[in-house]
Amino acid sequence: MSQSRQLAAIMFTDIVGYTALMGEDEQKAFELLKKNRSVQRPIIEKFNGRWLKEIGDGVLASFPTVSDAVYCAATIQKTCENEPDLKLRIGIHLGEVIFESNDVFGDGVNIASRLEPLAPIGGILVSESVSRNIENKKGIKIEFLREEMLKNVKHPVKIYQIEVEGVEVADTIPKTSSNRKFLNQIKIGLTAIGGLVFLGLAYIFYDNSSNTKGIAGTESEIDDKSIAVLPFVNMSNDPDQEALCDGLTEEIIHHLSRIKSFDKVISRSSAMSFKNSDKTLPEIAGLLKVNIVLEGSFQKSGDQIKITTQLIDAINDNHLWSEIYERPFGDIFDIQSEIAKNIAAKFKAEITLEEEIRLDKKPTESSEAYILLKKGWYKFGPGDDDKGAIDLMKKALEIDPGYAEAYARLAYLFLFFDVGFQGDKSISLEDPMPLVQKALDLDPELGHAYMTLGAIHFWKEWDFLKAEKAYKSAVELDPKNSFSYILYSGFLIKMGRAVEAIPYRERAFALDPTSTYALGSLAEAYFYSRKKEKTTETLMEFESLFPNQYSQSGSVGQMYLYLDNLEKAIDILELRLERSVIPRYISCLAIAYAKNGQNQKALDLLDQLKQMSQEKVGGSPEYFTALFYGGTGQKEEALLWLEKAYNSHDTELTWLKVDPMFKPIHDDPRYQDLLKRVGFQE
Repeated sequence: MSQSRQLAAIMFTDIVGYTALMGEDEQKAFELLKKNRSVQRPIIEKFNGRWLKEIGDGVLASFPTVSDAVYCAATIQKTCENEPDLKLRIGIHLGEVIFESNDVFGDGVNIASRLEPLAPIGGILVSESVSRNIENKKGIKIEFLREEMLKNVKHPVKIYQIEVEGVEVADTIPKTSSNRKFLNQIKIGLTAIGGLVFLGLAYIFYDNSSNTKGIAGTESEIDDKSIAVLPFVNMSNDPDQEALCDGLTEEIIHHLSRIKSFDKVISRSSAMSFKNSDKTLPEIAGLLKVNIVLEGSFQKSGDQIKITTQLIDAINDNHLWSEIYERPFGDIFDIQSEIAKNIAAKFKAEITLEEEIRLDKKPTESSEAYILLKKGWYKFGPGDDDKGAIDLMKKALEIDPGYAEAYARLAYLFLFFDVGFQGDKSISLEDPMPLVQKALDLDPELGHAYMTLGAIHFWKEWDFLKAEKAYKSAVELDPKNSFSYILYSGFLIKMGRAVEAIPYRERAFALDPTSTYALGSLAEAYFYSRKKEKTTETLMEFESLFPNQYSQSGSVGQMYLYLDNLEKAIDILELRLERSVIPRYISCLAIAYAKNGQNQKALDLLDQLKQMSQEKVGGSPEYFTALFYGGTGQKEEALLWLEKAYNSHDTELTWLKVDPMFKPIHDDPRYQDLLKRVGFQE
């Protein structure tokens, strides 16, 4: 192959928002690509340019002079002003390049490709070598921006922005009647064609000795150290990879959460609520109360993975940083750590040595065990297959008996099913305590293992001192886990320390702002702190933020019952019980009916609770039968059913000290004795 070295002006252009559009609507994306060609090719030829190639949605061209390249770029941008759906960024650099078989290589190409993503929408950025050659050209305004180290470029590059006056729209460009505005979607998509194109981009523009490709950001520092990681898009043809894709999102959130200098990292549940959302990035950022979001895609083919990431200032529509990682799947732990560190660097977020050690620590040496765990956790959540979840997690432990996270997650599942919150009742349950202890033996800094340990001490053992110690450890080790805050604050409420619980519940909602559970829990904290006005305000906020869930939220219905707003309580609880039969809400609705004079309806629900108790289904029907009797002033029956709840070691007895429905029996010695037996001190 013949090679030639030349000094050339290299121009690289790129369509703003194209990758997101490709993930949303391939047909529109291909139409936009055709329009891009029709706009740029004749202009490049008019200015003596050489159309080298398309790379994804980018165009690479070379020019014999800097003036030709700059005037061409200005004409392209001016012409695009009449094309509302075609927005470009352009970078230009003058340097020595190698031409070989209609291809081009070298630093000239690399630097141009690095400058392009730094440009504002509709803007042109150039290097110092370009600036020097046009500084005396009439009609060209040059503004120095900054000096910056660009990835895989040895020396810092001075970056300039240019504007060219007197440029007219090219008359060779076919006009289009299209006036569509493409939405800025939250997904980053690469189709099979797009994936091949990006492989070409990787080969041409990035150092072949590295398997990580990056583009420097537009800002040197981000003041607000708050971020949301949106659900990564599964670009694999295999839907079975969805679990790994979701797992990647979760792990990046977890890694960022471990960096204390971040003010806020939005929780997994709020982030995942925007999966497949059609909301724009500014809308999502507004709902989550952050400015910065990370979005990305995941693709697995055989043992190889491709992960793309983009850090975006969603409010101002600024692209801050992006990376493409193409590596063996076994490198996924290193990639997760690198992503967290790169984002931290962009935020100027300090990472301590201790935090860096945690970030770099591999949870397992077995990628197969990791895959099984992620697929198991997916089955527990979106997959709604509890038995399948347990089986996969056990297989993960068979492959790697030293996998601490697998022990912790399995312990959580067994506890979750055992206490009656949900789950397939045919599952053979195991004692979660040995599992969580094994997890902590292997990794004493596993925050969510302490969360499960605290729940075991609290719900199953009624050992309140040990429970608080474990909950505190969970919060300290995982300070951005909203669920840990909710569990610990729930403990404080039940201990009669509700005022202490408020800041934890407020923090939980800040981390999980789309969670009805988090906001309902905050209302609960205000109620038990005797802040009636704040409780009502929070319930009104719930109705405003979550109008669709409001009418079917059992916790909101219970709060209205406790506030003596019977009409609202009945309306909400009736709708909630149409979805599923839950003893807590059966009892609350029965109390509301009784207080509202609808006695027969109340008795029918009471019979349903007693039947559930006989059949041992539903979780805690004895306690909630006692709750009905307490709430309707029937002391003897309330005490009788509380004793039954005690004999069945009902976990709901942890509410015994503070639940207002038992106020009529507070002075009874039998109630006081029961408090002591459950573990409450004077």
